[in-house]
Amino acid sequence: MENLNLKSFTHIFVITKGNEIGGASYYIYNLCKYLINSNYSPLVVHGPRGEFSKLCSKSNIPTLEIPNLKNNGNLKSDLIVIIKLIDLFSKLKKRAIINLNSSKASFLGRIASFISKRHCIHTVHGWAYTGKRNFMKKILYYLIELILEIITSPFVDKIFVCKYDLQKRPIPFLNLIFKDKVNLIYNGVEEKVSKPKKNIYYQSNNKNILKIYTVSRLDKQKDNMSLIEVISKYDNVFLDIYGTGEDFKTLNNWINKNSKYKNITLKGFVNRDDLVEISKNYDLFCLISKWEGFPLATLEAMRASKPILVSKVGGAAEIFNNKYKCGIPISSKSPKDSIKNAINFYMKNRNLLI
Repeated sequence: MENLNLKSFTHIFVITKGNEIGGASYYIYNLCKYLINSNYSPLVVHGPRGEFSKLCSKSNIPTLEIPNLKNNGNLKSDLIVIIKLIDLFSKLKKRAIINLNSSKASFLGRIASFISKRHCIHTVHGWAYTGKRNFMKKILYYLIELILEIITSPFVDKIFVCKYDLQKRPIPFLNLIFKDKVNLIYNGVEEKVSKPKKNIYYQSNNKNILKIYTVSRLDKQKDNMSLIEVISKYDNVFLDIYGTGEDFKTLNNWINKNSKYKNITLKGFVNRDDLVEISKNYDLFCLISKWEGFPLATLEAMRASKPILVSKVGGAAEIFNNKYKCGIPISSKSPKDSIKNAINFYMKNRNLLI
């Protein structure tokens, strides 16, 4: 186990992706920083190393790599991961808290904790069987979760980051049966509010320009293509995309080779601590997704007082209610038309922009 003294750790966080950074990654990262400041000793267990493991290292958060922990359907690799997790859990002190995050890690982790007779906490950042996915895969994922619920529910505490995931639990009445094992704790962001300043474009003579940014992992979950296609139709609307992921190279090559996407820029990795300052250079925040939990990026944009255009899917829809007029929800059925209408609205009502 990479010469780690496993008995010294008080909290163990398991997540699939160590090579990418998403909302669940930052959830763990921020929680680990808080635990360290509170004199606890967390350990992050993840799949192949990359951006997330580097981020943890910079903040002196210990990590442990399990190379076989990946989002694929390789049964041999999954069995290896389960065996390694069982070995890991057996070497922890009895009072160590095991927290499972992301679908694949929580699936394999719950099996390992059940076999090793260790209690664990499953933080649900979204269900694999919801959203716009292949129908047969959704059925398969649902059945897997259903079986795990039946077998492991008495030994697993649940943390839900939004009501949507709570209500979409495979066996909803378990929320009542195991009421003391169910917790709804919305995602949050650290308060780093500074006095907003006007957008740089407001200081120019051209008030017809609109600058939009998004912060997301670049993969199949995000519908950045719909956003890009709409923005490309405007000469006076610009889009900057912050984030990395498996689709980064493909998307970057595609944008650079097509002149109609000249107003769209991939910015790559961004330190979330810098987002407050970065957001001051934009008019709007946009997050277009096929499925979501309760996205941190949206909360970070709201913290910066930016109007938001966010897909009305999963927990993301809970941002919008009658009390807070924070932006415009984007239809998941017709995202392109919805994005276009929202952009046109803010172009005509610039007084609503900071």
